[in-house]
Amino acid sequence: MNIKMKVLWTTLTSLLVSLSAASVHAAVLAEWEFLDQASLTTDSSGNGNTLTGGTGVTVSTENYNPAGGTTTSAYFNGSQGWLRANDMVVSSYEALQFEWSMQATGSASSTDSQRILQSNYDHNAIGGFAIYLRRDSGEIRISHRVEGGWGQAYFSVSTLDVWHEYKVVINNADSTAEGHITLWVDGVEQTAISSTYSGTGSGTFLDTQLYLGSNASSAGVSATAKNLLNGYLQNVRVTAIPEVSSLAWGLILIPAVVALRRGRVLRD
Repeated sequence: MNIKMKVLWTTLTSLLVSLSAASVHAAVLAEWEFLDQASLTTDSSGNGNTLTGGTGVTVSTENYNPAGGTTTSAYFNGSQGWLRANDMVVSSYEALQFEWSMQATGSASSTDSQRILQSNYDHNAIGGFAIYLRRDSGEIRISHRVEGGWGQAYFSVSTLDVWHEYKVVINNADSTAEGHITLWVDGVEQTAISSTYSGTGSGTFLDTQLYLGSNASSAGVSATAKNLLNGYLQNVRVTAIPEVSSLAWGLILIPAVVALRRGRVLRD
């Protein structure tokens, strides 16, 4: 193989490896660790998604999930004001992943739709979503507003009052009832007791506020909090996961380029 061809193959291979690596590694958009009261609102991801509000939310150093990655949690007392990140920019992403540890408290017969995470004060706007719990039925429910309808999935979690690690993925590349929204509890993927996708196309995400532990009556700073969470949240993380198409091309092209290069070397 002559020098020019060697340079070409080396450059092309390096480029494809770089593209594939960029696809494989998910991007953490925000992470709230609630390490102490002073840093209750701090985004430790370095992306500046600082929380505002939080009246009545306190940091606990005594009650936390040992498997949750930290030794503190944030306690939501069921009557606090909103806690939110302003202007989360997520509309360019194909799929989002949400992770947190949680222990619900309060009445086990509560019929409130207690918000864990919600985009926009009213998630009925296209691209909005809500992740919430129902104590009375022992469920985690997720709704995502899409063009022409909804993606929704309900999951049974009978021990909401026990610490668990949760992971939710909302995937706009999958417009099936079973695949658009998925939930893992303590690392185990759950089967929905009910799931639907009634949209007329693929989903999107909305660039807007992200609420933790409640949503609100309006977008303004004087808004009234509603659907208030009663319980503990720990180490909440929002991640943009790689596009399946980009990853697939990387996995296809890199072996092909390597094979071609080896063929050239053998012939030369």
